[in-house]
Amino acid sequence: MRYVSRMTQLQLASAALKEAIELFVRDEGLRPFSRRTGIPLGVVRAVLQERDISGANLLLITQALGLEFYIGPKRSSSPSTPISMEPADEADTAFLDKFDLQVSAGPGTMGVAIPSEPVPFSARWLRKHNLRASELALLEVKGDSQEPILFDGDPIMVDKAPSRPKTGQLYVVVRRDSIQVKWVTVLRKAFELVSENPDYPTERIDIHDAPDFYRVRWFVR
Repeated sequence: MRYVSRMTQLQLASAALKEAIELFVRDEGLRPFSRRTGIPLGVVRAVLQERDISGANLLLITQALGLEFYIGPKRSSSPSTPISMEPADEADTAFLDKFDLQVSAGPGTMGVAIPSEPVPFSARWLRKHNLRASELALLEVKGDSQEPILFDGDPIMVDKAPSRPKTGQLYVVVRRDSIQVKWVTVLRKAFELVSENPDYPTERIDIHDAPDFYRVRWFVR
C-alpha cells in the first residue's frame, strides 16, 4: 500500500469515518446509532477513539453509512455520475454562493473570486450536518493531483472563513502566489500539503509562512 507522507490511506479513511460517525452520534446518541446501524458499540467507540479496527469492521461501517470501501489499483479518471444534493422541493431549498474561481489540485493557481448565480442546495442536508448556507461557498477543482478522490471540474463546498487546520482533513489552501485543494498534515513546526495522486510530491510549509486554510465541507464524486 502506498504511503502518503506520515499518514496512510487507511488512516485518512479512518479520520473521515470518525468525522462521519460523530455527526450521527451527535444527533442520535451513541447507543441509538449503534442499534440503528447494527455496528457494534465497541466498534463505534474504537473509531471515535481513533483505535485500530479491522478491515471487516471498516467494511461494515461503510456499508451501514452508505459509503464505499475500496482497496485496489488507481481507478479510471473518467468522472462518475455526481451524487445530487439538490433540494427535493421549494421548502427544502437553500442557496449557496458560487464563485467562478478554479482551485488547483496541482501546483497551485491564482485568480479572483468572481460571484456568479447562487446555487440551490438541500437545506435539510445542511441542517443535518450543522452547516449554514451563508457561511459556505461553492468552488471548482482544477487539475488531477487529487484523483481518484477529486477530478478536474468537480464542485466543492468550502467554509468562507479560514480555520485552524487539523490533520487528515481537506482544505482549500490560499497562499500569496497560489490557491490549492490539499489534504493537510499538521506537524510541530510545519504543515504538509498532501495529494492523492502519487505523481505529485508532498509539499512542506514552515509554520511561520502559514497560509489560510478553508475547510472543504462537501464534494461530489
